[in-house]
This record gives sequence, C-alpha cells and structure tokens, in this order.
Amino acid sequence: MKKLICLIFIIGCSNHETKNSKGYDTNNVILITLDGVRWEEVFSGADPNIINNKKLVSDIAKTNETYWDENVDVRRKKLMPFVWSTIFKNGQIYGNKLKQSNMKLTNPYFFSYPGYNELLTGFNDDSVNSNNKKYNPNTNVLEFMNNQDGFKNKVAAFASWDVFDWIINNERNTFTINSGAYPLN
Repeated sequence: MKKLICLIFIIGCSNHETKNSKGYDTNNVILITLDGVRWEEVFSGADPNIINNKKLVSDIAKTNETYWDENVDVRRKKLMPFVWSTIFKNGQIYGNKLKQSNMKLTNPYFFSYPGYNELLTGFNDDSVNSNNKKYNPNTNVLEFMNNQDGFKNKVAAFASWDVFDWIINNERNTFTINSGAYPLN
C-alpha cells in the first residue's frame, strides 16, 4: 500500500462559515481519494514514456497534440482539467512527491481496504489485512464527525467500490453510504 498513492482533495472544514487562507467562506468537507492513479501524471501530466510508446498508443501524434505540452502546469491541466481548473482553485491537493507533499501509510499491504482503513481511522490495524467484505471494527472520521454536535445527519459517503460499505461499516453507521452498488433513492 505504501506505493499506492491516495490523493486527498479537501475543501474546507467547519461547523460554521469561516474564512480560509484563500479568503473563501466554506462549510463543507469533501474528501476524494483516487485508488491506483499515478501521482506523477496528476502533478506532471502525461508521461512521455507512455504517450510516445507505439506498443501503448495507436496515434502518437494525436495523443501528443491532445495531452502534451513542455510546460508542466499546462500539461497536467490537459490530462486532468477538472482537477486543475476546479479542485486546485477551490481546495487543497496532496500527494506531490516533488514538493514533499507525501502521504505515507504504515500498514505493510499493497492493496485497498487496509489503506482506506488507515486513511479514514488514522492508524494501521493488523486485523484489517485483506480486501474481504468484513465489517471494519474501527471508528472512522466520518462516523466521528456524524456524532458531533452540528454534524448529525450532515455526513455522507459516496464510493465506486462496494467494499466501502464494509470499510465505513454501514451496519454500525446510520449516515448515507452509497458505494455504487445500490440505486440512489
């Protein structure tokens, strides 16, 4: 899991409106993690070793025209326009190793559930050692926030992997957890 980069985008954090360092009024927290994405491409844009590889790309000229620029800021925006035109301007982006903005996990595994457990609880638990659908025994930050005055029923989780029902523990928690396996009502 240490090589898996979880990029965290956090927009604001407050029980009431406050000014952040950019002068914006915020009262929401949005945590987005991307499992399996390469940090190099998020922060530096298209990888020339990939987009110029005939074994990987069928139209190198078109791919370069679409995704390449010598300027790294332009290049990364071409590859991930929403991240760099919206999230970057309105929040925080973590995970750029070139700027020592690292997130290091302490669990010994190289797969998802143990990493998400550590991300959401703040610590490694050796009993969380597989991607199996087993209810997480640990209290996570979403559960903690939902139990704070002013936040009850203002917490929700949306994910694209059905195992999040177990990671966040929908058996113990009453807030909305939609992991993409169920229709929205």
